[in-house]
Amino acid sequence: MRFIVSVGLFFLAAILIILGMFFRTIWGEQETMTKTIAVPNSQDFTLVDLDSLRSIAKTVEFDISDSSASDANTGTSNVFLVWGRKPDVTAWMGDVSHTVITGDPKTGELTAKSVAGLAEFSKRDFNSDLWIQYFQAEGQLKKEISTIPNCYALIASDGWNPAPANIKVTWKYEVDYTVSNRLFFFGIFMGIAGFVLFLWGWWDDNRKHRHRQGRMPMRPRKRRWKPSSGPLAPRRRRGRRALGFVSTLGVATVVLTGCASPNTPAETPIPSPTASDEGMYVSVVPEQFDRIYRRLIGVLAGADKSLLASDASERLGGAAMRFRSAEYTVRRVDKSLVDLFDIPDGNVRLLLPQQTDSWPRSVFAIIDNKMDPKAPSIAVVMTQDSALENYKLVYYMGLEPGVKIPPVATPTKGTTVLPSDTQVLMLSPTQAVIEYGDVLQNGEKSEYAFQIAPDSLQEQV
Repeated sequence: MRFIVSVGLFFLAAILIILGMFFRTIWGEQETMTKTIAVPNSQDFTLVDLDSLRSIAKTVEFDISDSSASDANTGTSNVFLVWGRKPDVTAWMGDVSHTVITGDPKTGELTAKSVAGLAEFSKRDFNSDLWIQYFQAEGQLKKEISTIPNCYALIASDGWNPAPANIKVTWKYEVDYTVSNRLFFFGIFMGIAGFVLFLWGWWDDNRKHRHRQGRMPMRPRKRRWKPSSGPLAPRRRRGRRALGFVSTLGVATVVLTGCASPNTPAETPIPSPTASDEGMYVSVVPEQFDRIYRRLIGVLAGADKSLLASDASERLGGAAMRFRSAEYTVRRVDKSLVDLFDIPDGNVRLLLPQQTDSWPRSVFAIIDNKMDPKAPSIAVVMTQDSALENYKLVYYMGLEPGVKIPPVATPTKGTTVLPSDTQVLMLSPTQAVIEYGDVLQNGEKSEYAFQIAPDSLQEQV
């Protein structure tokens, strides 16, 4: 009986696995949708309204190509694809002629509309800090992005030649594979149960037919009939044991069905940037700041090797530029006299962008040293003077070890920049500088000594 049940379980497992394959393929949900558009009379720039594409699916793949937009020097076409928030993109592009592509929220059909501009395009950095992501390729570019609300994708060749006209957009849906995954799981479970039952039956059958070695079998004895004193007990059938085992498997299947995850994703989703709260527009979003800071570290690494202030001026300004320039001057004379202040390529512990959609704009951050966790964190202030300029580091300072960060606004809400003589705080920034300077000069004799906690700078002075 066990062999019959095991064969039945093998058959059921095969059916479940085949059904799971059907639900993944023939009966499965649509995973992608692709639409293509050839932009007629393409302008120098093409804007794709990501909000209209996002209404269909959050993950979008672009395939862009155009053999007509070629570079005279190389003979190949350059393709640029960047995307960022709408006010940033339009501010960088200016009032130039461009094409706007939108997608139908239901069908996904792409439509192009030309917008006439009043200004001519002037040379500017395509790899701007305003972008959340930046891509460049020759001939053809194929990239996948995970969109956030209120964003444009900008497509161009070089700003003077027409933008690539052949654009293919592929939406990637978040398909739910719960049904097929459950069928695969239960099919494998039934197969394993059938295999175990088959081994059990084979072992039990082999055990019953095993004879004792070294002795001849005894002659069978004639059994004598004896009348029974009571009624005969009903004989239990061996099939009921197997029936109970099958019932147990059925109950286990129902229980495991309830334990299976109701939402098993098709694949690990690409992490997407966090959109700002409605009504709040901040200078940068976290993913954008990570890209800006990595570029800053790259420039400083080159300047620290050459010890030239001109190399660092691309990313430094204000007090940070003056301090770094002085360090370079001293180290060119004797490197043993001063060590460069370490600006680590670390993790962002705190990000506090300015709440604004205009320029100039700024952002404050605290960076931890990922190479040396015991090293003190640093605080940085970066500013951007206009949409056509990149962020520059204007202040940086080391924090006391073990410093506690007070509760502040989230990176998606940001904060406003208060004037130096504001009366909102218990102590204005201007007055704080005066009192701290008095403590540095007079130490414990200062009238403000009881208001300011001791720190390492006071000990050094």
